[in-house]
Amino acid sequence: MQLLRHLRSRKANAKEGAEFAGGETDVIIDERCLIENKVGAGRKPFESKAHAPYQANRYGIAMCQRVFFTLVAYTPASDADILRLTDSVQVTPLDDLDRTAVEIRFVVPVGLSNPSDAKKPGKKATRAAKNPAATQARSSVKRTTTR
Repeated sequence: MQLLRHLRSRKANAKEGAEFAGGETDVIIDERCLIENKVGAGRKPFESKAHAPYQANRYGIAMCQRVFFTLVAYTPASDADILRLTDSVQVTPLDDLDRTAVEIRFVVPVGLSNPSDAKKPGKKATRAAKNPAATQARSSVKRTTTR
């Protein structure tokens, strides 16, 4: 498991598959931080794996934790569909429980091509391409002010 290997490389005390509360957890760090690890979210990682926070909540009850993490791996269609880091985290209170619990969901892309095969992305549409009349008006104003 890549997540476990990464956490251990950072010197985290991470355990996988610990028997807990009648089930087997995904990852527990320092015996207090629960990470529910999900793969195969398709292209909509915040909409998929809807049961994951409720699964984590069951372990959270036994661990006396109200905040837990879900790591969801998604497969972008292309490099252009990779979420920005600032768009890769979502905090969601689980309002439909009879206790206060919050999921912090991190999404990470998987299944991408080899980084050495990456190409420069095509040009994005500029403002001029979107509204040529506005660009022409700006350039004519510019010309009149420089004379």
